[in-house]
Parts: sequence; C-alpha cells; structure tokens
Amino acid sequence: MAFTWAGSSQLALLWFIRIAATAAALWLWSCGQASAGDMAYVITSYLVLNGSLRDTGQYVHQLQRSVNEMEELVALRGEPLGVADRADARPIAIEAGAIRFEDVTFRYAGQDRPIDQHLTVTISAGQRVGLVGPSGSGKTSFVKLIQRL
Repeated sequence: MAFTWAGSSQLALLWFIRIAATAAALWLWSCGQASAGDMAYVITSYLVLNGSLRDTGQYVHQLQRSVNEMEELVALRGEPLGVADRADARPIAIEAGAIRFEDVTFRYAGQDRPIDQHLTVTISAGQRVGLVGPSGSGKTSFVKLIQRL
C-alpha cells in the first residue's frame, strides 16, 4: 500500500506542477509579459523535465522490485533444502503412476488474464521436476494444485 500511496502522491504533485506552470505561463502571456515563444519554452521545458522525472521513477521502481526479490532470496537462504525424513524412514520407491495435466488453464479469481493457458504436463513416477520462472508466473499455484491431488 505504501508503494501505491507514494505513486499516487507523485502523480498528484506532477499534475499540480503541470497545471501551475501552464496557468502561470498563460497568465503572463495574457498580461503581455510573455510571448508565444516563451509559452513554447515553458511547455517544452516541462515536457523535458517530466521525461527525466519519469525515467528516474522507473529506475527507482526497478530498484524497489530488485530489493523485494532479494529479500525473498535472503528469507529462503535459511530454509532447509528438503523435507526432513523421520528417523525410521525408508527410501521411497515409486514405481508406478503419474501426475498428468492436459490442456489446463488457470487464472486467479478477479483476473482476466490466465497465468497458465493450455498447460500440458506429465510427471512420471519417480521423476524429479524443477519449476523455474519469474515472480508471479504461477510456480507456487502449480505446486499447490499438485498437492491437492
């Protein structure tokens, strides 16, 4: 929510600056203290400044996303690499069966765009599978779906 509020505040401030600069230039022009060239200069200066601020905002946004992803990686660093076996556990020997998805489409409630579309996967007995992909691509949802089976 803090990111949303900060972005909304920045947008409101930019609109205020845009309106104030344009109003001041129009007022000076109506009073005869500014020419059409001065008006063009004010508008062009604003557009150049706005472009630079937008680029800076994009860099800050990318930095925030990178920090968030690094926090997730640091949190995962302390997690065990696997599930601990009981002391009397024997090695598992899965010799038959499979998990099969055919033409599965998955989307979260309230979203129009599906995360997975026409997904077809077969995981044979004893096969090890690694899930890789960017944040938000549905890796955790896929694992939770398999756990329900």
